[in-house]
Amino acid sequence: MPRAVRRADAALDQSLLLGLVGYNCRRVYLRVMSLYAERMQALALSPAEFSALCTLGHNEGVTQKRLAAALDTAAPNLAVLLDRLVQRGLVARLPNPDDGRSQRLALTAAGRALLADAERIVVRLERDASAMLGAGERRTLIALLQRMFLPEEERTVRLAGARPGRTPAAAAGPTLRTRTAARVR
Repeated sequence: MPRAVRRADAALDQSLLLGLVGYNCRRVYLRVMSLYAERMQALALSPAEFSALCTLGHNEGVTQKRLAAALDTAAPNLAVLLDRLVQRGLVARLPNPDDGRSQRLALTAAGRALLADAERIVVRLERDASAMLGAGERRTLIALLQRMFLPEEERTVRLAGARPGRTPAAAAGPTLRTRTAARVR
């Protein structure tokens, strides 16, 4: 027997989709990336470039191999991305004193300045995108998402803007280890 015809303005049944982690993550991703594109346009930084600059900015002197592993990016793709950042004068490749076959990566002064601007924008846009969540809910969401892709020993939840040495009020909240990681300690 055919299903009843829905009114043209009735909500569509997406119950299966709304019960899928991937679908929900994708919908949130689209919301965040829309804000990212709008607010980061003036800086001309793709999300992948921002991720690389941010990781380099907080891990000065890391090798390209370690950066690729941290970002879960194929080495050839990261090489192309780094070439663009080097051409823009944001990243420098330096000799590795521990291994002559590899290079260490560092932000230039221009890279540090651009990263500072980009981090301020991204922290604001993340807060705006998740404004309907309280700080505790946001930490819980991040902890649950991290549980799905990070090894247990690497799972910490630091709300955007939080850094070691900064006060929780100024940094949008303290670092929080997930319960699973906290039990191990």
